[in-house]
Amino acid sequence: RYSLTGLNFILFVLLLPAIYFAPNLIKDLVSETSVLTILLFSIAIGYLMDMLKVYQFAPNFNKNKAKFRKQISDLLEIPVEHAGSYFSITSKMWDENSTHNLERRRAEWVLILHTAAALFISLFVWICLVFNDYLQIGFSKSLYVPVLIIIATFLLTIRLYRVALREIAKDNREFLLIMSANKKKLKDAWRFSEKSKSN
Repeated sequence: RYSLTGLNFILFVLLLPAIYFAPNLIKDLVSETSVLTILLFSIAIGYLMDMLKVYQFAPNFNKNKAKFRKQISDLLEIPVEHAGSYFSITSKMWDENSTHNLERRRAEWVLILHTAAALFISLFVWICLVFNDYLQIGFSKSLYVPVLIIIATFLLTIRLYRVALREIAKDNREFLLIMSANKKKLKDAWRFSEKSKSN
């Protein structure tokens, strides 16, 4: 996951703009940089993005997260601050009853959101480069392609955000269904877990 996230960032934010605006520079860099260096750099970027939880900057992410915790609170009749305590128990039940591993599902939508974030950053890179060229030479035919790329990048970013948020909502619904079907079992397991910790 880290390497894919990092490679997306390198491709959209660094390589593609450089290929168009500074092809000679990118040619020199590629010829002097090994595949291993690029891979290690991509893993480092991917890890940093994951550590900073860049995916949480998605529109309404924290609002939807708070709403989900409130739904768990209402369903299990527990305080909202205890809602997160039931995640690991429910995750095990999910993995037992579903062909789709919960952690894998989460990794998929996190990757989508990180790709959307990389595209969003690249959008500003393209805008800055186009604006810089415009100030130097005015608007010319050479800027048609970058402008089209800016529009396409914006639309693709919106699309990816919507797809990811839809997948999160779908997972949340399935999560709540599992909780609803195993309400008593969950509460008993949580009490046992808390009792074990206190002992």
